Amino acid sequence: WEGLRAAIEDAGAEVLVMEPHPEVPDLVFTANAGIVSGRRFVPSHFRFPERQPETAIYADWFETEGYEVYRLPETTDHEGAGDAVGVPRGDAPPVLVSAHSFRSDADATPLLADLLGCEVVPIRLVDERLYHLDLTLCPLDDRHALCAPSGWDAAGRAAVAALVPEPLWLEEEEALAFCVNSVVVGTTVLMPSVPPRVGRQLEAWGFTPVEVQ
Repeated sequence: WEGLRAAIEDAGAEVLVMEPHPEVPDLVFTANAGIVSGRRFVPSHFRFPERQPETAIYADWFETEGYEVYRLPETTDHEGAGDAVGVPRGDAPPVLVSAHSFRSDADATPLLADLLGCEVVPIRLVDERLYHLDLTLCPLDDRHALCAPSGWDAAGRAAVAALVPEPLWLEEEEALAFCVNSVVVGTTVLMPSVPPRVGRQLEAWGFTPVEVQ
């Protein structure tokens, strides 16, 4: 944890820290907290009982930080930025890609569009090993993204191809190394693993991959 925090700060980002809760160990997966858009925050509603106590903790923290909290219906499951990724489009507003299947519901798509006031494109996940969208899609800038097409159905692959001008399509083995689950800070890409082909292409595009164990 300390190494990851240091790497993020070294790349130029500020890190805000939440207090841990011993009885809620998965709180460390902060991408699953919800979705942030400007000063709006939509907290996750978790499908599995072990994670459901996280919702109130995250909502309270964001309210304390001055965010407006907009809630999904309690009957709708969605795991925040784990299953929702913003794709930048230059001067145009970004598009939110929202996944459904293993952890999140399809009916969250129109609800998120209303709560956040943005276009939301749904994608169905099909490989239970790649159970979150952020294991399959990582935008790098408004032209490039790491993409694991084996995690999506045919409609999802077509949707991403239409949104990303220059995708790096990963082989299944590369995707299962979880290299897509990365943090992008400027031109630095902090990654849990850097498959050789992926690292070479990132460098060719002007990015610096940094492996963080």
